[in-house]
Amino acid sequence: MNGFSKVAVSCSLSLFFCSSVNAASIDIPSSFNPVGSGARALGLGGSFIAVADDATAASWNPAGLIQLRKPEVALVLSQTVRGEDVTLANTGDGADTSTSNFDVNYAAASYPCAESKCGKNMVFSVNYQRLYDLSREWNISVYDDFRNTVSQERYNQDGALYALGLSYAVQLTADFTIGMSANYWGDVFGTNGSEVVTSARERENAPGDFFADEDILVSSDFEGLNYNIGALWVPYRKGASKLTIGVVYKSEFDADYNSKLDYQVTSGNLSIPSTIATTTDISESPSTVTMPSSYGLGIAYQVSDAFTFSFDLYRTDWKAFKVKDKSTGSVISAITNRPIDETSIENSFQVRAGAEYRIISQKQTTNYIIPIRAGFFYDPVIGDGGNEPSYGIAIGGGVAFERWVFDAAYQYRWADNLGESYQQQLGLSYSLQEHQLYASAFYRF
Repeated sequence: MNGFSKVAVSCSLSLFFCSSVNAASIDIPSSFNPVGSGARALGLGGSFIAVADDATAASWNPAGLIQLRKPEVALVLSQTVRGEDVTLANTGDGADTSTSNFDVNYAAASYPCAESKCGKNMVFSVNYQRLYDLSREWNISVYDDFRNTVSQERYNQDGALYALGLSYAVQLTADFTIGMSANYWGDVFGTNGSEVVTSARERENAPGDFFADEDILVSSDFEGLNYNIGALWVPYRKGASKLTIGVVYKSEFDADYNSKLDYQVTSGNLSIPSTIATTTDISESPSTVTMPSSYGLGIAYQVSDAFTFSFDLYRTDWKAFKVKDKSTGSVISAITNRPIDETSIENSFQVRAGAEYRIISQKQTTNYIIPIRAGFFYDPVIGDGGNEPSYGIAIGGGVAFERWVFDAAYQYRWADNLGESYQQQLGLSYSLQEHQLYASAFYRF
């Protein structure tokens, strides 16, 4: 479980959620490592830094936009189904949960300007990307033999982090291009953040009518600016074969992160109404979240017009990922929710590889291309004391004809024994099975 939060309340009964739901909490169930968008890239296992030849290039390597020859609009839809098998080893409890959501993952409009008109070949683009999905729902029963109680606990989070970007690419030489994107993370299309609803109900197992109900509502919003810089270099070209090297850097940035917490506890004895009482706490928590920088290297080798394979290596500086409370000045790790000096966070490396084979038909009546893609990736989950392995495979295909390009891809990501560093007192562990389906459509004018 990745997340960033500042402790604001002391939970009276919730064993599982008392340290994970607080006034400035965002839990990141999806991969928090930087990735881009698009069904073609997903079908290649996300190895797209050096390929980046459609309108989704702005999310991978903005220099790749230079490969667009005509004005282009793009739309990417995604469906995610995530299952988590949760175990609390120290209590013997657990739960199997599943979340599903359908959304617009990416949209863009791009306009190339030729050298004859602009002095150099260049491309301008405006784009929207939904970067991190925050949907998660857990329902867990926790038994406490020492206190002789049982509590039913529910955790539900909805929301996303997304950015609106302006991108530009310019071809400096026949074989070298640079590009950059400026990205605004804010409430342009709805809330950029999350809403978390947590509830717990505790009952005594012993005779009696004692009860305690706890409800927490946390609503948060996120706002910041960052930039991405990329380059493409073609050091080898012979006939239809070419080698392309791509690099990209995504900047560190500080984001305003404001949360409002509504906390309510009702407890007492049902047999003695006069003992029933309700307490509430409403508070706001302004914070600054430092998002880490990351950079990647991609290599793509086009063997022929029909066959290409690609490889990406990506590094993220998770040690810089932190939260600062604006009111107190205290700084905590955004991974563990504990002081920086009490955590041991390691930077991560993603490894991604893929291949594409294209069936090309050039007839007098019909011209079309049918691509077939496959990929594999290693995408670690960040934890205290070491990163936890997560792997994935992907397949994809599509069709291109006349002015239209359609792509679809399926990705399966899995991991076991996650989260052990997050809730050590409960022996928290969960396995992950995530299914993603992407569909992209491009129209070239």
